[in-house]
Amino acid sequence: MSSNSNSTSTSTSNPNPTTAANQDSSTTATSPDQAAKAMGFKDFQAFLENYGLHLQDPDDVEDGKEVLRQMGYVVD
Repeated sequence: MSSNSNSTSTSTSNPNPTTAANQDSSTTATSPDQAAKAMGFKDFQAFLENYGLHLQDPDDVEDGKEVLRQMGYVVD
């Protein structure tokens, strides 16, 4: 008697799991702060600083929003 039940359980896992951000980002607009938090950052400022951008510079803020959009978030 061989127990093959454990070997098949891993084959049913999804190789490309979808995150909540990927599921909702195409239909629901979110704030940059909410998107940054969904990615694990404290807030949008921390997200910007991670990319060498600054909240006080309007061009940097737009660049940060564009990064979020490229990652699949719909930000306002």
